[in-house]
Amino acid sequence: MSDFIGIDIQGADEVAKRLEKLPYAVGDDGTEAANEYVLNKVRAYAPSHKGEKFEWSSEKQRRYVFATQKLPYNRTQRLRRGWQLLGSGRNQIIVNEVPYAKYVKDEAQIVGHGKREWTKTSDDIKNSMTRILQKFDAGVKKAIKRLGL
Repeated sequence: MSDFIGIDIQGADEVAKRLEKLPYAVGDDGTEAANEYVLNKVRAYAPSHKGEKFEWSSEKQRRYVFATQKLPYNRTQRLRRGWQLLGSGRNQIIVNEVPYAKYVKDEAQIVGHGKREWTKTSDDIKNSMTRILQKFDAGVKKAIKRLGL
């Protein structure tokens, strides 16, 4: 299991279909515009549930956290700051190298985080695909205008 989350929106079928039909520079701008939107989406924090009982995925997990972490936990915004855009154009990806990001926002999400309204990145993308495509199209239109095509 990796120590970071990586998101590549080109894998989304609709984005991939649109990229095939576009000149490289135009597709690059569309990808970057869509990624900027996704970046802001995944940076969103769930509401605070401070003081509420946390549900662990297992007793082993609970013991590990209590043995290795300073509790009670106070939000540091480290997870939000960890999201970054790497690369450019079609090669641009969104990553988060914060070690615990996968337990909050990825498929390895701890049960308690899901119950406290944290969304997985895959759900963020799936539930925002219409808006992602709109951002992609807006980036394409802007590039076409800029390049005089």
